[in-house]
Amino acid sequence: MCESDIPSVIVLGKAMHQESAYREMTFSEQKCRRLIDYLLSTTESFEVVAVNDTGELCGMMIAAMTQHYFSEDYFIQDYLVYVRPEDRGGTIASRLIGKFIEWAKQQKGAKMLMCGISTEIDTEKAVRLYEHFDFHRAGVLMRRNP
Repeated sequence: MCESDIPSVIVLGKAMHQESAYREMTFSEQKCRRLIDYLLSTTESFEVVAVNDTGELCGMMIAAMTQHYFSEDYFIQDYLVYVRPEDRGGTIASRLIGKFIEWAKQQKGAKMLMCGISTEIDTEKAVRLYEHFDFHRAGVLMRRNP
C-alpha cells in the first residue's frame, strides 16, 4: 500500500463496514486515516492491496506485529482482510493471505500469527481459507448488543 492508495482503501473499508456486523457502529474516515498513517510509518505492519483485472482496488489485508497484553513476546495479528463481493470467488483473498504469511516469516521475534473472523461475512468460507494455510481454530468470538 502506498499513500496514493489511501482514498481507495478508505472507500473499501467503508464497504466492508457496511456489509459486516459492524454496520451498527459509526464509520470514521478520519480514524481510519490516522490508523493507516500510523501503520505506514512503522516497519512492524503489513498493508497490501489487491487490484482486479480492470486495475481497480478490490481487496486488502492489514496486520501488525505487537506485544501481547500479558507478555513481552510479540505476535502478529490481522486488522482485516476484505475483498469486494463482485471480486470474490477467485484467488484474491488467498493471494493476500499468502503474501501476509511471507511477510510474517520475515518478522524476527514473532511467536505466533492470529487472524480473526468477526465481520460475519462468509464466516465458514473464511475459516476454510485460513485452514488451507494451516491456521486452526483458537477460540470463539461471541457478540451481543447491550
